[in-house]
Amino acid sequence: MSDGITIRIRGIKELRDAFFKLPDMVRAEINAAMDDSLAIIRARAQREHRFKSRSGRLEKAIVGERISDYPVARGVVRVDESVAPHGFWVHDGTKPHEIKPRPPKKWLRWVGDAGGIGTRVHFARGVHHPGTKPDQFLYQAARAERGAIVERFRRGVAEAQRKAGF
Repeated sequence: MSDGITIRIRGIKELRDAFFKLPDMVRAEINAAMDDSLAIIRARAQREHRFKSRSGRLEKAIVGERISDYPVARGVVRVDESVAPHGFWVHDGTKPHEIKPRPPKKWLRWVGDAGGIGTRVHFARGVHHPGTKPDQFLYQAARAERGAIVERFRRGVAEAQRKAGF
């Protein structure tokens, strides 16, 4: 008869410690990756769009914010309507529609081109607006940066593993 078999595993305490540290490390890295990803999309949307920028308000109104933390990290890049209330219509476009003066006004008034002879004041009781094509710059930026975002999350998970000791 033998006294049994003794198995000694070296580093088991370190492995156990690493397993306990991993969730905190992953949480921090995933949240950081989410914040970085939102900033990447925001910067691209501010740089690349089809709309003609006059005041720069619409670009400044593009914000990215984390909505929830790990384990279900979620974020959104959007147009802050308090900065640029017209952002929704630029992004999603408009259908053809009628524009009429608001009571008590009876006429619309605007200054515009007079067919190559300078500018003049125009008046009308109403106008038919043909609508505008959407410029979905937020979606386009997210699609264009998809690879960079996936890579940022991959690096974050790898960094969490390294910090935890794996």
